[in-house]
Amino acid sequence: MANLVVTTFYKIIDLPEYKDMRAPLIKFCGEQGLRGTILLTPEGVNSTIVGSRQAVDAFYQYAEATPELAGIEYKETYAQQWPFQKMKVLLKAEVVAMKAGPVDMNNRGEYVAGQEWDALINDPNTVVVDTRNNPEIAFGTFRNAINPNTEKFSEFAAWAKDYFKDYERDQPIAMFCTYGIRCEKSTAYMKGLGFTKVYHLHGGIGKYLEETKNRASMWKGSCFVFDDRLALDDNLQPIENAEWA
Repeated sequence: MANLVVTTFYKIIDLPEYKDMRAPLIKFCGEQGLRGTILLTPEGVNSTIVGSRQAVDAFYQYAEATPELAGIEYKETYAQQWPFQKMKVLLKAEVVAMKAGPVDMNNRGEYVAGQEWDALINDPNTVVVDTRNNPEIAFGTFRNAINPNTEKFSEFAAWAKDYFKDYERDQPIAMFCTYGIRCEKSTAYMKGLGFTKVYHLHGGIGKYLEETKNRASMWKGSCFVFDDRLALDDNLQPIENAEWA
């Protein structure tokens, strides 16, 4: 049984005082022996941290007692060995770096739960977009998904603006990513372009596999993750000896 809990989370929220949160978080995470990365930005928080069950639960209590962090939805997986080697709390300009200018993060796409996702992406009228980058998509993706062929997320907006330039603004567009954070921004960007039927896989691939166990086999391959485990299988277990494609 894996003895380390890996918890991934984010929260989209206006955080004008985000810099003030850094020192208390560094202190608390250090005291609990947690490792990983927390990004603090004016747009919110984005993070993956790892530790013992006790340490992670302590973090949940800390977050819930902090108004800016309360109400976060966490996605847990597990590891036998430390997938991060240190704890970092970083200050960034964006919750995920799109570099597309101002994006209204309060006007994002409609969440779709894993149980409804298969029907949506099987609809021939839906354009399905994998918002991740080439190295991640090489591990696995959904059937029918378009690969934007990006090497970094900051290339995505230019691709989307060009690819969808001739589409009607009521074109159904379904987007997904690893745990949901990139789609918060990509769907908001598409709404900003005037598209009205923009959908977002709630919780990303990780939540989808947790909810569905990939029973319909719509997901093909493994799920890349941003730590030393590299990739997870349909049961969210680390793939032994996973390697870059």
